[in-house]
Amino acid sequence: MAFKMKGFSPFTQKVDPDAPGTKGTEGYEPEVKYEDLDEEGKKLWHKVRGTESQESYEKEVKQLERDFKANKIGGNELRERKKALIIKYKKA
Repeated sequence: MAFKMKGFSPFTQKVDPDAPGTKGTEGYEPEVKYEDLDEEGKKLWHKVRGTESQESYEKEVKQLERDFKANKIGGNELRERKKALIIKYKKA
C-alpha cells in the first residue's frame, strides 16, 4: 500500500496565482532568455544560479594548485587557502 500524507489530496490543492500559466492562455509568461537581459539582469542571473561564483571559485582553486606545483606555497597552506575559498564562496 502506498504511503498517504494526512490531509493531502490533489483535490484540495490550491492553484498558485503567480504560476507562469500555460502557453496560449492568459497570464502565460515565456521563459527568460539570457540574451534578452541587460547588464544588471545578467548579474542577477549569475547570482541566482551561482554560475559566476562557481567559475570564480574554480579559477582561484586552479591558481592555488599552480602555485603549489611551482613550490610557491606548501601543502598546509594550500589546504588552508582552499578551506578559506569554500567559506568565501558559500557566503556569496
